[in-house]
Amino acid sequence: MRKGIAAIAILFALPALVFAQADTSDPIWITKSPSIDPTKLPLDNSAYSSTPRKGEIYPCDPAHYFNIPLGSSVTGAWVDIAANTWDITKKPYVHGQVSWPNAYFNVTVSPSTHTRTLKGNGLPVGGTTGTYPIQRSDPAYPYDGNPNYVQPHNVDITFPQEPTVNATPACLQPIIGYALDGVAFEFALSSYNAHDEIAYEMQDSCGTMPGPAGVLHRHALSSCIPNITKRNTLVGYALDGFGIFSPYDANGKELTTKDLDECHGTTTSIVWDGNLVTMYHYVLTRDYPYTIGCFRGTPTYEELEKPSFIVIFVSKLRRIKMAIINGAKKILLYSSIPVSQSTRGR
Repeated sequence: MRKGIAAIAILFALPALVFAQADTSDPIWITKSPSIDPTKLPLDNSAYSSTPRKGEIYPCDPAHYFNIPLGSSVTGAWVDIAANTWDITKKPYVHGQVSWPNAYFNVTVSPSTHTRTLKGNGLPVGGTTGTYPIQRSDPAYPYDGNPNYVQPHNVDITFPQEPTVNATPACLQPIIGYALDGVAFEFALSSYNAHDEIAYEMQDSCGTMPGPAGVLHRHALSSCIPNITKRNTLVGYALDGFGIFSPYDANGKELTTKDLDECHGTTTSIVWDGNLVTMYHYVLTRDYPYTIGCFRGTPTYEELEKPSFIVIFVSKLRRIKMAIINGAKKILLYSSIPVSQSTRGR
């Protein structure tokens, strides 16, 4: 309770109106390729549907997911609403290098039941995160004052070792799978007005951020994910048991959404449990929906803990505070313009 009260108490203390230049330390995102221009990534707000559709996500309960008053309500200068694009090379990231020596993530296979089990605590194995809650001195803070702490959570999921493709794809709940470093993947849209999450919310240099229950997660690929720069290589598992693979095919071409099906996957030759097989798998891409659009197999859903009243209340106050800050920034900018260049007297 004291943490909640403290959070409320600082909400209306305006930070100094000095903002560092945008920066990013994730080379996989800022590198231009024949497939992707990181300065003009397609912006896909509210790109979801009631049936599986290529280039969108198929959420189970959109009326609930996208009406939770959490997340950033600030549109940064790197978002071009008119052009419907965004520039990740100009977007700030959450600073800090917090280590998690107690992180663990194990993947085991049971020959007797032909199942695969993921066990862990949701923290990044061998990796770091930014400092959360986002600090007032952080260049990301004016855009997203994420007040959440990173918390371990129990990961214990079992699904078929050899999943099969169903005739009808299944819908998505927010958590859709896990990367090989033990960090959860969530689907592409924010709970705040179904915004294109990574275009608006602030992540750290490994693409991670904590949600209201403290669950660390990503919405897209990151250089910190094991094997991510290798060709056609496993980088994680979806909750239906199918593999999540790197964004490059066997020839090194970077894949995009147009190369994949409505669930953001494809069927090609891959290495699966040490064997070369032809099998369906999902592919991470740098364009929306980034991870998975729907489940091809039968998922083992993992429910997210619902945010408490205090978290929702603090988030609402934070959005009011951000509006005040941005208003103050405009006033400060106007007052710095010489009289001869201003609109005074017109």
